[in-house]
Amino acid sequence: SSGINAEYGEGGSGIWAGCLADPRVLLHSLIQEKAETEGIPVSQVSLKINLLENLPATERTQLVSFKGGVLMSGIKLLGADWDTENQCLKEGAAEFSPSLVHIYSSSEEVPGHTFNCPLYLDQQRTESVVDFQLCSKVSIATCSLLTVSLVV
Repeated sequence: SSGINAEYGEGGSGIWAGCLADPRVLLHSLIQEKAETEGIPVSQVSLKINLLENLPATERTQLVSFKGGVLMSGIKLLGADWDTENQCLKEGAAEFSPSLVHIYSSSEEVPGHTFNCPLYLDQQRTESVVDFQLCSKVSIATCSLLTVSLVV
């Protein structure tokens, strides 16, 4: 069976997020925690994502300690390619499979074009869990036309 592997906190403890009755709970709790920590309304916080290549364990721990959130594997980007240097969508490959995905909450605006990219739990893209705000070098209309999405 498929699922999302997640690492969080110090030492990279792992959970299989697919075992949760509703994975949205994990993702929305990141938003609520950020809002409470910063003393701002939940409406001012959104989920952000970085698609990453392999990182040594120490760098993973530093990333999560600095920005919070969780590191996950088993998520693919469909419909576009990813600029790992600038952390944004770009034209190119129809599928990109990063080694790790860093999901975190932030109240900061995404620079440039912002595409609300859905995360689906199945390859048929029938059940959307949540949308992520992704920086994009590709127009929002093109992203929509290519049905750019993240899939478990």
